[in-house]
Amino acid sequence: MGQSNEPEPSGDRRLRFAQAEGSGARLESRPNSGAFDAPANPSEGGLGPRTPRHGLTDCGGGRENGMVTVEAAIGLLVIGFVLTLLAMLTNVAIMYVGAQEAARSAARMASLDKSVSSIQAVVEEKSPGAQVSVARRGETVEVTVRVPPNGFSGALGISVTATTVAFVEPGAGQ
Repeated sequence: MGQSNEPEPSGDRRLRFAQAEGSGARLESRPNSGAFDAPANPSEGGLGPRTPRHGLTDCGGGRENGMVTVEAAIGLLVIGFVLTLLAMLTNVAIMYVGAQEAARSAARMASLDKSVSSIQAVVEEKSPGAQVSVARRGETVEVTVRVPPNGFSGALGISVTATTVAFVEPGAGQ
């Protein structure tokens, strides 16, 4: 093989050196490195097996070593947010059921021609802080109960309104 003035890649130089010396040493390829290295066996002229420094192995993580922790933290935040929102919406649903029950009771009392103060007392008992309005229209009575935002769902600012219509009982108000 002739000499040239061009620099040779280090792998080619080692291959030519091993062939020229006739040492019987063979070059091995490592699967992940893509480069040729000296034989791993010292009896074949190699340096012996390489061991990582400090006994640690390369996990290949590099910059991604903390990504699982970050992803878990973000996932827990999202789960916490969704659970909090679900609890708030459940509270709104409970407020609505209470307002509907208060409106039914108030409509029953209004159909029997009870006083407005007794109707308001029943509504306050079933749904504290609620406002009630009673309207008579011919043979029907319409009761509307409005519950302002309170409790856990107060942060959402949702007020609940329930309306019930009942027929006036015969003989009521005579």
